[in-house]
Amino acid sequence: MAPRPAGGRVVDDIPSFVVEALPAVAFDVLETVAPLLGTVADSEPPYLLDVELEGALRCLCRLELLPEAGSTSVGMVLVGLDGGHPPETDAVRDAWIAAINAAESAPG
Repeated sequence: MAPRPAGGRVVDDIPSFVVEALPAVAFDVLETVAPLLGTVADSEPPYLLDVELEGALRCLCRLELLPEAGSTSVGMVLVGLDGGHPPETDAVRDAWIAAINAAESAPG
């Protein structure tokens, strides 16, 4: 399903990507890598994580985690800040995936 704009300032992309772990583990991974992308604004473990992304991806990013047969589907809702439009969903999704992959391949 393609991302769907809603009012110009909000874009949802559900599901956006899959984490090969149950929601509690997937949530921990996302919460651990969130500081690489921004600041955690709110969380409701293990199903919701709100992160204010920084830099070129500046927006409020809500991650919604849904169990899916031994893995977790992650949906994103992006909200533009300060009256602006959110960044492209592909760029945000790719940033999360790169952060997860970097954390998994880090030594220790």
